[in-house]
Parts: sequence; C-alpha cells; structure tokens
Amino acid sequence: VVGAGSQDEDVPLLNPAEGGLGGVEVVDSFLGSDDDQPRGYETSDTEFTEDERERRMPKEDGRFYDDPLWYGKTLAEIRGGTEGAKAEGNKASGEGDWKQANRCWKDSLKGAEKIKDLDLQIRLRLNLALGYVKREKPTKALDHCDAIFAADLLVKALPEQRAKAHYRRAEAHSLAGDESKAMASLRVCLEIDSGNVEAQRRLAQLRKSEAERRDRERELFKGLAMGDKEFSAREGADEQQEEEEERPDQGPHAPAPAAGPLTDRKRASRLTRGLGSRVSGLGCSLNVECLSPL
Repeated sequence: VVGAGSQDEDVPLLNPAEGGLGGVEVVDSFLGSDDDQPRGYETSDTEFTEDERERRMPKEDGRFYDDPLWYGKTLAEIRGGTEGAKAEGNKASGEGDWKQANRCWKDSLKGAEKIKDLDLQIRLRLNLALGYVKREKPTKALDHCDAIFAADLLVKALPEQRAKAHYRRAEAHSLAGDESKAMASLRVCLEIDSGNVEAQRRLAQLRKSEAERRDRERELFKGLAMGDKEFSAREGADEQQEEEEERPDQGPHAPAPAAGPLTDRKRASRLTRGLGSRVSGLGCSLNVECLSPL
C-alpha cells in the first residue's frame, strides 16, 4: 500500500494479505497513542525476576494480563492484534501519515516480541526505520537498524533484509548530514545485493555531491593562494616605487634616513593599501556558491 508519488523504496515490507486477517478480529485497544514515548518492548526472559516471569505467563484461563495492549487475551488473540496493528500501520503509510504508521508499527513490534516472532520483528523494524526517515528523525531510524544487527535478529535476517537495513542506515546517515557513513552503508548494501538499483543510484548521487564539494574547496583554496601572491607582489612594487621617488632628493653620498615618525607613516600607508588590495583580490576569487553553506 503506497500513496501517490511514492517510490518502490517506500513500500512497507508487511503488506497485509488479500482478504484481511483470516477472520481474526482486530482489537482496537491494541493500537497505542504515543509515538515518541513507547511503553517498552519485550526483553529476554532471563532479564526478569522470577515473579516478573510468572506475571508474564498466561493464567489458568490461558489469557495474559501483563500489559494493557493484550490484557485478558489469548496468545492467538495477541497474534491477531499484532497483525492488525501492522496492517493499520501499512494503511497509514500509504496515506502519507507516517506518525500514525509508526504508532501502529511500534505496537505491532511489541506484540511480535511478546509472541517471539523474530521475522516479524525484523520487518517491523525496517518499516519503523523508514517511518522515522520520512519524519526526519535519523537517530531513531538508526536505533531500529542497529537492533536488526543484534545477535538474536541478525541470525534470522535474510540477505535481502540485511541489505535493506544497510540501505535504511544510509538514508538516516544522509539525513543527519554524514555522507561518508551513508556511502559506507551503501557499499555494504551493494556487497550483499549487487543488483540493488536504488542503492546504486543513491551512491552515485552521493559520490557526485562529494566530488562537487571537493571542487568547491579547491577553488576556495586556490583563490586564497592567489590573493596572497597578489598581495606580496603589490607590496613589493609599492616599496620599490617609494624608493625610486625618494632617490632623486638625496645626494649620491647622503646617509640613509633614520627611522622616524614620517617613515612609520609611510609603512602604515603601504600596509593599508596592501590590506585593501588583498581583500579586493579575495573578493574577486570567491564565487557566490562558496558563500553558501556546504
């Protein structure tokens, strides 16, 4: 499900199957309401105390009561709610509502961790990384990419999923302004999936941008160097001219004039003219593009 103007890269990985969820009722209360303040994902059972592990187990009626998302529901109902939240997120992303999409995907991810569905976790984290890139939150996008490369998910991730995670990483790094890391992630993506057209296109764009930036820097340094040479040449010419102007007023055997206030004023005048010419030279060597942020 994609909206108008979306690219192939914008298609969520978890498109709901045709015909709905196979008769499983989607529980509205499974959908959360806060995108930026998650209520906490499931963690490994080894990190809980014995009492906490017991609390998370189903009661005698086979239902769970350890979280508001699935309070009083069976494992099958939790799975249905997880699929329903995922489908709602896909729908919201197709409508361009990435904030709502992330809310639904985060609730679905929490359910996927509850039922220990690693493949679903990987797909949801890829979707969340995309959602945060769309919302211009690169740090959160990188967090979900990093989670995919954690030991428990990495062993389950398929090659195309690892390639997709590296591509999402590149998008986040580029959004954060770190083009060198973005290019590194794209190169790894292409090592896994050499036929990834989007990665090839994006890497070519970043390389071109990098080359243009270096050209601008070379022009800037070239202009500074030319300004220094011009300043030195003009300063030497001024000194020579003043010496020639003073020479006719002195006899051939006249002693050199002692340094005094008049000599200091002349040196100050030469320095002022030299600085003016240097600033003028630099102004001519810089183009408008160099004055804008790189």
